[in-house]
Amino acid sequence: MPYTPYWLQPHITEQTKMILDQIAFDYQKEGIIVPYTMEEFRHDYVKEHFKELTTEERQEAFKDLTAKQILEALTAGQRRQIRLKLFAEIKSNPPKKRSRT
Repeated sequence: MPYTPYWLQPHITEQTKMILDQIAFDYQKEGIIVPYTMEEFRHDYVKEHFKELTTEERQEAFKDLTAKQILEALTAGQRRQIRLKLFAEIKSNPPKKRSRT
């Protein structure tokens, strides 16, 4: 069975799984091809509900991505906004000089 992301797990009860399995079995028995796969459903569900995650849950979802992968997912405008914000923070909080003792 494929991995189910943690944010989907609370929504899948044993009873729901049994119902979905039975429907899929009945379709298969009748020879009906269902072009919308469970994998596609999970993908669409996550895209649709990602915005509902807390900041901590979003951080958890991104923890396995590299900085490069995250930056590649952003538009040029989003990257520019981040750059401007970082430069403004650096300018307003310059590094403190260490005193040599």
